[in-house]
Amino acid sequence: MRFNIGICALATSLVLAACASPTVPVRPTATPNFCQTFTEDRWVKNASGNVVIIQGANLPTLSDMEKGGPSALDRLTDLAARGATAVRLQISKKEISQTFIPLKVLPFVHAANQLGLLVILAWDDVIEEVNNPQITATEEWIRQLIIYLPNEPGVWLDPISEMRSIPMARRRNVAQRYLDLMRGYRLPNVVVINEAFWLLENDPELNKPLQGGNIVYGLRKLDQPAQWPLDKYPFLITDWDGAAYPAASKIGSMSRVGLDANTAQAQWKTTTPVCK
Repeated sequence: MRFNIGICALATSLVLAACASPTVPVRPTATPNFCQTFTEDRWVKNASGNVVIIQGANLPTLSDMEKGGPSALDRLTDLAARGATAVRLQISKKEISQTFIPLKVLPFVHAANQLGLLVILAWDDVIEEVNNPQITATEEWIRQLIIYLPNEPGVWLDPISEMRSIPMARRRNVAQRYLDLMRGYRLPNVVVINEAFWLLENDPELNKPLQGGNIVYGLRKLDQPAQWPLDKYPFLITDWDGAAYPAASKIGSMSRVGLDANTAQAQWKTTTPVCK
């Protein structure tokens, strides 16, 4: 299936004079309100207040998908048909330009939401130093999202890929800094904070939850469920390898790129749609 689109219409109040060929068709309406989600205690809930367990798949970057293989739209259509409720799109700093989000990311988001899929935008960068300029780069990416995503409830934000060689207190401060930036500009979207190992510290000042609301904690895998406060906060496995987790934990998961779709499909079929 091929799609050739010459004119781009955006679902925001911003009108661009530029013309490009987005990866997927643009839906010329705003994301429906029933895509809204929020967190309450350990749960993610939809606009009606019902608990939803986010289940879906990681996708490569839009640039990688444009190089070959199934198109982004074909991937979204297949995942929706299999029962997924979300996709997690990797975004590389090499892709970022002034037009990347409005001309590439937003059309992808609208196509996914139209198929009933929540979209998690995952910033793919590793912070390795306390004063690393990557922190500033991440903040610039967040500022672009603040411009283009104020009316996109069907989107979650995932600003931290990984932090290495940084003290736990500093890691927590960086995460809080990003949240403060988003909430300061009234961006209410759910935010995924990955590898929040400070929650495991004994210091009560360090292991307290982040401030700002609508926060989900992300883990690449869940080797020792008992050590994490799964009964207090919502968690998402961001690189699920097909391992079975206790059903009572109600942990959301995004299957890793390349995981056999049939393995994930069995789990997806038991979830509640978010955007339908």
